[in-house]
Amino acid sequence: MELHHIEQRADGGEDSYDNCLPVCFDCHADVKSYNERHPKGRKYSVGELKAHRDNWYRKVASSTGPVVDSTYVELDRKTFKEIIEKLQGSIRDYVCEHDYANSFYQDWHSGLNDFLNSAKLPENEFFDAEMEGIRATLREDIRKFRVSLAQNTFMVKVDGGGRLFRMNDDPYNNPVLLGHLNQQSKDQAQFEALIKEHQERNNEVREELNELAQRACDSFAEFIRFGKRRLVV
Repeated sequence: MELHHIEQRADGGEDSYDNCLPVCFDCHADVKSYNERHPKGRKYSVGELKAHRDNWYRKVASSTGPVVDSTYVELDRKTFKEIIEKLQGSIRDYVCEHDYANSFYQDWHSGLNDFLNSAKLPENEFFDAEMEGIRATLREDIRKFRVSLAQNTFMVKVDGGGRLFRMNDDPYNNPVLLGHLNQQSKDQAQFEALIKEHQERNNEVREELNELAQRACDSFAEFIRFGKRRLVV
């Protein structure tokens, strides 16, 4: 869940419960569009947003909660085990152990792709709301990691191990890039400045990839810990 400011801070909105609307990640992008600075999407007035929120609060407050049924628990246990089976090879054997400044094979992440694809299907959701919340966090962290990989790495070659990917080289390790930067430069100072710019960008990418990889690992570990307690697996 995320918190949306009904009246934006830029317009003087307060950090208060009255000005707060709890929404999921996808709905947050939609509900923001009531603002006049966002020309697309649905448009809600401040009063409408608060009315929808308060109606939902009343519904939750009066609810007796979900009916606990052993069949539902068993289905959730099955879903829990299937997710672990999909992810544990990719996460534990590769993502958590690899420095993404170095090259990697696409097949290392096949489990991540399987999980993200299956997570789109409603039949793979948990009946237990808290388990579903943990799963949503895990899915989002893995999605962000995969997006960063797609944006910041490229395929080098195909060999016996499959498709080999890597992020950009340090210019001093890439004669082709070094020659290209030299051609772009008017003098030695500009040449060195371009090299430094590439090196700084590479460091940023390496830090981002490794940080997102670690976040995915931590979310997976928390998913397992919580699921074992919640479902008594």
